[in-house]
Amino acid sequence: MERSAKPLFFFLEYFKDFPDSRQLGKVIYLFDEVLLLYLLAVLAGAETFVDIARFGEKKLDLLRRFRPFCHGTSSHDHLGDILATFNAEEFQRCFVAWVAGQTGALAQVDGAGWHVASELVIPANITLIHLPSNSPELNPVENVREYLRKNKLALRIHNSYDAIVDACCQAWNDLMAMPDRIASIAGAAGKVIRAANIKPD
Repeated sequence: MERSAKPLFFFLEYFKDFPDSRQLGKVIYLFDEVLLLYLLAVLAGAETFVDIARFGEKKLDLLRRFRPFCHGTSSHDHLGDILATFNAEEFQRCFVAWVAGQTGALAQVDGAGWHVASELVIPANITLIHLPSNSPELNPVENVREYLRKNKLALRIHNSYDAIVDACCQAWNDLMAMPDRIASIAGAAGKVIRAANIKPD
């Protein structure tokens, strides 16, 4: 199957009319550069402004393949200040328009209030799979996922889909080689998880 040639960074086009309320003469970090940094860092596993700032420092050469970043990337506290100036409703409109223009996806979510709120705007090409309530048996799997994300998969950039699959398989197999770690992460469910060993083709 032929993969789409549309670059991920086409998403910036959806924000070209986004209002930047900062004073133009005082702007050091351009809006599209900040937005690109936010997106790539979060996709790579960043959860805090400190994570995003660290990603920007380490991946500046990568970022400069797409935008100049003449002044480098911002500190974590400044990143928070910039985000605070964004119009939340307008940002959601642009982001949803971008997501709706991509291929379909499934997203597994729990029953948290913001996952089931009537105000939640879900693009037509995304299907949410809600986990059943009172499902503590799923917690060990969440712990395993979080361990793999933080220790093996976060803050990394891969050049292709196949590279992502290989990295995930390698991370899983590395964990399979540590039965004591599995037991500590997943408890009794570790016996089930240990039974699976996935290898790249």
